[in-house]
Amino acid sequence: MKELIKEGIETDRHRGLINQSKLEGGIRLLFVSLVQLLVSLEQILVSLVLFW
Repeated sequence: MKELIKEGIETDRHRGLINQSKLEGGIRLLFVSLVQLLVSLEQILVSLVLFW
């Protein structure tokens, strides 16, 4: 019985780590996307300033 409980705890811990890494990956992807958006906006602004 102790072994089943121990295995269940290990399985839950493993699932928690997987979910945490998915969340971290999603946050990292969002951050990279925002940085790319800011770079694009900066390039547009520079183009507009040079155009005028």
